[in-house]
Amino acid sequence: METALPETSPKVEFLLLADRAEAINGKLYLMGGAWDRMWVADFAQPQSVSFAVGLLVPWSATHEEHRLSIRITGDDETEVANVQVGFRAGASAQMQRTESQRVAMAFQVQPKLQRPGTYMVRAMIDDDSSPTNARETVFYVNQRPALTLQLKP
Repeated sequence: METALPETSPKVEFLLLADRAEAINGKLYLMGGAWDRMWVADFAQPQSVSFAVGLLVPWSATHEEHRLSIRITGDDETEVANVQVGFRAGASAQMQRTESQRVAMAFQVQPKLQRPGTYMVRAMIDDDSSPTNARETVFYVNQRPALTLQLKP
């Protein structure tokens, strides 16, 4: 029986969009999570978008500096938001050399979305954009129809 080699690099396990996300004491708290459509009334105003990110850090990558990058681009590849944060995961005395640990992070950005269309969100660690280490998701932005009031006499 072959034993799989332990992972040596951290990777992005999941990436979710949310109305609001917080990471507190290793847990994620989401409001309005896992959406893929946004309705915008005024494209001149910034929009609020939160990300919930789960990272898997193997024992061999603990106690080292790493960088998480999250980038939003439009369908024409124009960048509308970019978040970069450094992190270092520690290993507890109970952690085995073959184990990984999950690190939960949450961020909020307020990009100015230029127009309706498809937007791509990509999260990666240490500029490793390989499919096994990075995650991508798309969301669709639509123009919210103007509200009209009709008063009856």
